[in-house]
Amino acid sequence: MSVSKPAPGVVGPFTGLVCVAAADARESRRDHPFLIWAPFEAPARKWSYGEFHDRVGALAAGLVKRASSPANMC
Repeated sequence: MSVSKPAPGVVGPFTGLVCVAAADARESRRDHPFLIWAPFEAPARKWSYGEFHDRVGALAAGLVKRASSPANMC
């Protein structure tokens, strides 16, 4: 059995699927918990799918506004 290498630019067999699944969950489960952060020293914090999507979108927009790219991050 031979193992083939992915074509240039292809990350893996699941490339793109995570974003589609996250978008579907954002619409169908907008108010359901997505992430629960419960540190020992502070109260727990919950983010819903919709809230997390909104926050990540705002972060991405801020990076685009500042013309950020992977090339100038370091």
